[in-house]
Amino acid sequence: MNKKIRVLIFFVGIVVVALLGILLRPPYNAPVESGEKSLVTTETLVATLTIVPSSTSTLTSISTSTPTSIPSPTPTATSLPATISGRLFFDINLSGTRDEIRMKYFDGLIHPGFRPQTQNADFVRALEDYTQSHPHTRDWTYIMLLEPGLSNIEVCASLKGVQQACVLTDEQGFYSLKASAIRQGDFIGLKFTDLNEGEIHKMTYQNRPVKPVTIPPYELNGISVPEQNLVQTHLMKITNIYYIEAGKGDVNIGLTQGALPYPPIKGEPYIYSFFDHDPRIGWGLDWRTRTALSPKSYNQLPNRLTDNLDGVDVGGQKGDLVVSVGFGMATIRRSENMGNQIIVMVDNFPHLITYSHLDTVLISGTQEVFTGQIIGVVGRTGKNVGAPHVHLDVGSSGYDPFGNPDGAYPQLWTRAFSPIEFQ
Repeated sequence: MNKKIRVLIFFVGIVVVALLGILLRPPYNAPVESGEKSLVTTETLVATLTIVPSSTSTLTSISTSTPTSIPSPTPTATSLPATISGRLFFDINLSGTRDEIRMKYFDGLIHPGFRPQTQNADFVRALEDYTQSHPHTRDWTYIMLLEPGLSNIEVCASLKGVQQACVLTDEQGFYSLKASAIRQGDFIGLKFTDLNEGEIHKMTYQNRPVKPVTIPPYELNGISVPEQNLVQTHLMKITNIYYIEAGKGDVNIGLTQGALPYPPIKGEPYIYSFFDHDPRIGWGLDWRTRTALSPKSYNQLPNRLTDNLDGVDVGGQKGDLVVSVGFGMATIRRSENMGNQIIVMVDNFPHLITYSHLDTVLISGTQEVFTGQIIGVVGRTGKNVGAPHVHLDVGSSGYDPFGNPDGAYPQLWTRAFSPIEFQ
């Protein structure tokens, strides 16, 4: 074989070997992009995990082929546990803070004319302590009293609607609770339940903190209205949730009693026609004997009682200022029988509250009003009015405007007004 043939056979062999190498090479797998998983990888991972029953219920990796290590998750910072603590107190003046208040004392707050145990026990104890240390205290004298703490109130904390822990307030109104799920910065709902026994109206509370509001002086309809420093809050209701942020320190919360905690007139108001607290009882049988009595009679007999009124007549002097009972929207209405009226739709309260027989209205059309804001002047407008007064009713619904917020019987005037009653 000549030299040329041998060279040709050599090069053909090289080509054949190269072709065989290409044909016999395993298939190429493209690399997986970051953040994606191939089907093979996912199936393999699932196949290698199994739950091993044990006292600690650990998750173990078992490989049927080449061992695969699964990295542990990187530890993340967690918030610290938080304790919810503070004090519940009787917020008599609705300031939102625990204050020493000036109020009129009368014996009926401690010893009502009808039925025992109709006043909050903590408030009664505070009054008894005061009278013992001030033996010359008499009815209708002014006293200075620190708003008392509220005992035996159940405080329950919830997180995202799930109840976490409950505790009772002590004799001074203090509470402190914690749960493993509650962490600093969590928004916690607090619910209060009055567990005191006896025929008393349950303590009620506002479902959001108060906010200061200042209304500058103004003149309307010939009346000069002074500057007003108020708070943005609303009518007290039972069964609301009071929201706080965990870990912000002690939370001191004021509770009150009754739906409307103070008279709607600035000055020296008195009641001469009463709401019928319990229509199941006959005329004159469901009143206490000592209630804001006044010798001022105008053309009415002093201490008059009306057993079927659809609200309450709060007497005053001509020119006394009328204030809103809550935070909400107010509007004006004129009635032939009831005279000048203001209707207040209080935020988060189901009934319209109407003031009638006003001499002058001090709001402009429909506007926002705040708790305690001046809205009108006491008068005698309308038919058969008699003495200057405000007729106050709650939706003409048979709802006691100063009684139990849920309208349950029995409702007694012993508990009708705040202990500040008619300063």
